[in-house]
Amino acid sequence: MIQRIDDLEDAVDFLEGLRRPVNGTVHETALKGCYRAASGLMTVENAGHAFVSFAKMSRLLEDIQPDPWLMRAEGAAGGDALV
Repeated sequence: MIQRIDDLEDAVDFLEGLRRPVNGTVHETALKGCYRAASGLMTVENAGHAFVSFAKMSRLLEDIQPDPWLMRAEGAAGGDALV
């Protein structure tokens, strides 16, 4: 299953929804970063870096390419998604 994470709320929902986090300490760090960003104690950018680090270390981040029919004429780049 691929889940798209578009914003801080999506990241928190994803992290809270994991039944058994793959990397406990890294998971907690990412979740705390998201909570701090939501409270204004950390930038959303830094929380995003923590989330992406967690996803990469847990092998949950996947580079996906859009279907050809979804690409714009000038060409759209692929993006990251969680699997």
